[in-house]
Amino acid sequence: MNKIRVLADSTCDLSKELLDKYNIGILPLSIILDDKAYFDMMEITPDRIYEWSDQVGKTPKTASPTIDLAISTFKPILDGGNDILFFAISEEMSTTANVARIAAANLEA
Repeated sequence: MNKIRVLADSTCDLSKELLDKYNIGILPLSIILDDKAYFDMMEITPDRIYEWSDQVGKTPKTASPTIDLAISTFKPILDGGNDILFFAISEEMSTTANVARIAAANLEA
C-alpha cells in the first residue's frame, strides 16, 4: 500500500506551522492584483493582499492553477510512490478541482 500525501489548494488558508507539521503540500491559485499575478502563499501573503485591496478599493481576482503547474506539483509525489489526497475549493467557486482531476488523468496515461 502506498503512503498518502495530502495536498490542498491555497484557499485552505492553513498556517505554515500546520502545513509543515502535517507535511501538507499546496497547489497555489493565482492572485491577480491589477494586471500582475502572484502564486498565493508563495509569492504573496494575505497581509499584502489586504493592503493592496485597502489602497485601491478593489477585491483581487483569482485564477485556478494551470494543468502544467498541477502536473509538475503532483508528478514528483506520484513518482516517489505516494498517492495523493487533494482538497480543493468548491467547484461552484473555482475550476481548481477540475484542473487537479485533468492533471491526475494525464499522469495516469
